[in-house]
Amino acid sequence: MMKRIGICILSVMVFCGCDMDLIGFFVPPSDSVEQRFAQSMAWNDAHGYPVIDLEADEYKFYCATDIHVYGSNRNIRTFVSRLRNDAAAVFGVLLGDMIHGKGQYPLFMEALGFDPDIHAENDTVFSTVGNHDLYFGQWEEYRKYFGTSCLYFMVRTPDCYDLFLILDSGSGTLGYSQLEWMKTVLSVHGEDARHIVVCTHTDLLVMDGTSFPSGSMNMEETLEITALMQRYGVDLYLQGHNHFRHDISYRDVRYVTVESIQDEAEAPGYLVAAVGDSMELEFVTDL
Repeated sequence: MMKRIGICILSVMVFCGCDMDLIGFFVPPSDSVEQRFAQSMAWNDAHGYPVIDLEADEYKFYCATDIHVYGSNRNIRTFVSRLRNDAAAVFGVLLGDMIHGKGQYPLFMEALGFDPDIHAENDTVFSTVGNHDLYFGQWEEYRKYFGTSCLYFMVRTPDCYDLFLILDSGSGTLGYSQLEWMKTVLSVHGEDARHIVVCTHTDLLVMDGTSFPSGSMNMEETLEITALMQRYGVDLYLQGHNHFRHDISYRDVRYVTVESIQDEAEAPGYLVAAVGDSMELEFVTDL
C-alpha cells in the first residue's frame, strides 16, 4: 500500500506540478456530499428542472467523461463540435473529472462555449462532478460555472417522455439525502417514462482498486442502488472514473462505463446513444 501511495504522490507531482497541495488530493477540502446536495437542490429550486420538447420520438445524445483538461482541450472541443453539428442530437452529458488541476476551468469552459461560426445548434451540455473536480477546493469553481451537480430532466416527445437523472458521486457515495431524493424522483416520474437513464461519475460495479485514492462506493450502497435500478426498470446507467470501457447487464439493467476522452489517453473515446423505442449505443474512438 505504501508503495502505491508513493507512486500516486509522484504521479500527482509529475502531472499536476509539484507546487500543488498534495493533502488536497487525498482529502478534498470541499463541501461534503450532503452539503453539495443541499446547494444543488437550492440551485434547482431557483432555476427549475429542464424539459426538452421534441417533434419526433427519436433522437440522439452524446456522453463523455474523464476529460482531465490540463493545458489543452482538443478532444472535448471535438466532442462538443460533433454534438452541436449532429442534427439528430439534442444534448450532451459529461460524467465528471472535467479538469486535472487548479486553474483549468476557464480552459475547459472555453471548449464548451457555443460558437455560431462552427456550431449548427447550441445543444445543452449537462454535467456532474468527478473526484478531480473536487480536489484542491474546486467545488466552488464548479458551482460558479454549472450551479448544480445533481438534477433530473425530461426529454418529451409527441408520444412519450424519457427521464434522465444526473447524480453526484464525486466523493464515492451518493449520501443519504441524494439517495432519498433519487427514490422520490423515480417513484414520481419513473413509472410512466419510456426510458430511464442514470448518469454519474463513480463506477458502481468495478471494484478492482484502480481508482485509488477515491475508490468505489461501498457494497451496501451499491446493492441498494442496483436494487432501485431494477425496481424502476432503468434502461441505462452511465458512469466513468476508471478510464476504460465496461459494458455489462446486471439485474436487467445495462451498466456502461465510458472510457476517458482525455487528450493524453491512449485510446480516447465517447458514447453516442440513439434513442427510440429502444436505445442503440455507439462507441466513438476516432479522435
